[in-house]
Amino acid sequence: MNRIDVSVVLNIHREALMLAPTLHFLQNCAAAAKEAGIAVELIAVFDRADDATREVFRSIEMPAFCQSTTVDVDLGSLGLARNAGIERAQGEFVWTSDAHGRLTGQLQSVEGGLASISAKHAALEKHIKSQERQIAQLRGALSEVSEQFSSRQKMLVSLGEIINSEKRSKAYTPALSGGGGSGTPNEISSSYEKNLPRDVRYAWKIPELDGVIHIFHAEWFGIRAAVGSLPGDKIAISANQLLTNKAVVDLYSEITARKCKKIIIHGYSSNMSKIVLYLSRMGMARELYVVIHGNPAQWFNDQERRTAFEVLDLVKSGRVRRVHFMRSGFEFSVPNIFQPILFNMSPVIEGVGGHSEIKHGKSVVFAPGWADWRKNLYTSVLAASMLDSVDEIWIHADGVEIPNSIKNKIIHHKFLNREQTFDLMKYSTICMNASLVDCHPMVNVEAQSLGKACIRGKLHLDALEDHPYIKLTEADNVISIADIKQTIARVLAVPKDELRALTLDYQANSDIVARNRYLEFLEI
Repeated sequence: MNRIDVSVVLNIHREALMLAPTLHFLQNCAAAAKEAGIAVELIAVFDRADDATREVFRSIEMPAFCQSTTVDVDLGSLGLARNAGIERAQGEFVWTSDAHGRLTGQLQSVEGGLASISAKHAALEKHIKSQERQIAQLRGALSEVSEQFSSRQKMLVSLGEIINSEKRSKAYTPALSGGGGSGTPNEISSSYEKNLPRDVRYAWKIPELDGVIHIFHAEWFGIRAAVGSLPGDKIAISANQLLTNKAVVDLYSEITARKCKKIIIHGYSSNMSKIVLYLSRMGMARELYVVIHGNPAQWFNDQERRTAFEVLDLVKSGRVRRVHFMRSGFEFSVPNIFQPILFNMSPVIEGVGGHSEIKHGKSVVFAPGWADWRKNLYTSVLAASMLDSVDEIWIHADGVEIPNSIKNKIIHHKFLNREQTFDLMKYSTICMNASLVDCHPMVNVEAQSLGKACIRGKLHLDALEDHPYIKLTEADNVISIADIKQTIARVLAVPKDELRALTLDYQANSDIVARNRYLEFLEI
């Protein structure tokens, strides 16, 4: 048997969302050791690990290790599980690591030593390669000048095509998905902003999705909230004012400067059409992915229908790589329609663990939706008001008229920002969003990420529908006051700590589905 110098014992439990960075780090360490002539084996100890964590482990290749061994134990103890791995170790030295963190100080010290050796080796080669680098730099400069000239010529041709296209078509209003505005847009000189704090502060850090750029509409709050949780760069454009050609070219320069590997278009409008057509003509069609946060039920609206048809034409003609309509069972006879539902990710909110108790001591139902027919707010509020176990009902919607007999339970909190909504969720007992038409609503996701159960209607998602949380919180008939009332009572009857644990477990699993679906959608 070949010599093994070092055995790395890795404790793994239920760290699906944190395991991948650790495995990549270990792979890099093992690769550096291998270059230095050190043979390293991996011993992965699964102590009461869940399926999601095992799936992440299996999905990542680690060729730098000379061999990899898995051990299954049922100990529930970090130390005992580690000892079980050490018993299997064949190396002369043993280093330990946990799935939620990197190697201990010993391995970091070894890594530093290897880096020092590499630096000395690089210094020896520096003189030999200096002439080669100078020649390469000259060639690179010549190539860059040639590319800039070619790009400029291509840009001028594409701008001419867009101008001619605009002359042949009418401007139209933005679609309604996510709360679009109305009226004919007016042209402005520049209309996009990148990586605003509100769009990046709640985002996940997922290495596989680095280099992804998301383009979305600043005015469409629901979609903007969903994009805010996703990893990658964020570019907000206007939905209500037309982008000039100069703004489109500036945006193209911004994207190419960031050397992105994928571009996701969230929602569609006349402005988004202008951007997509230009990027496609500039040779970026294979990097363009479109997500429509809506469904055919909304095609009664002219602009929803019109933009959906345009997106289908784009993917059929190959001007975008893939498109996804966020609704289970959406099928159409064109290629490259992604079928599994893209789940929305929860916002990464600091201090979630500190809000398990309700400060005011009352039983509060928070219904943050607006008061149109899709959100079904009146049915939900009436149902909650008829329960003696509900003391207060908090709402955001303006102009809600309520029968006098139940007005004393209704408290209106004027909407200010997402942070205020998060605070209201934290200090409510449960939330409520039993909507008539929804894809994967961020109201539910945000509440669940804070450990607050959210009453919902049937969303017909294609994963986790058999989770106990769904069976508990889902109303069978959302236009029935009696049915929603029964659902609220059922949820409130569960002990608070048990309800919180169940809610957080569901959302954690939902985030895993969201991560895996986006990787699949983007073909990463």
